[in-house]
Amino acid sequence: MRQPIQDQTDLTSSNTLGPKSKAQKFVTLKHADELRDIVRLPEFNRDTVLLLGGGSNILLMEDYAGLVVHMENKGIREIERSDGLVDIEAQAGEIWHDFVLHTVGRGLSGLENLSLIPGTVGASPVQNIG
Repeated sequence: MRQPIQDQTDLTSSNTLGPKSKAQKFVTLKHADELRDIVRLPEFNRDTVLLLGGGSNILLMEDYAGLVVHMENKGIREIERSDGLVDIEAQAGEIWHDFVLHTVGRGLSGLENLSLIPGTVGASPVQNIG
């Protein structure tokens, strides 16, 4: 079930430096399957939508005049193990450091040097994570 759209939502706690700002429209994505409904909303515009994770790589200095989609979807699962490699799927709203701890806790190596980096898994392709 998709969360309701909120108007004039305070974003101050959604970016780590904390300047005051509001989103004209705001919705929380709790499950990946809600994305299909969100992109069909009349408020959704590919040119102005802001997909927001943990807020550690963004500075919101003024109100945002579009739709903000806050990625809170969680989940980590192993897809496949083959020839010493492990494919893992992590949802966009997973905290990056928690994801690293998850892999290390299962005896997997490769991400341990990327621990303590702020942000979410979904933001990792556009952040400076390794």
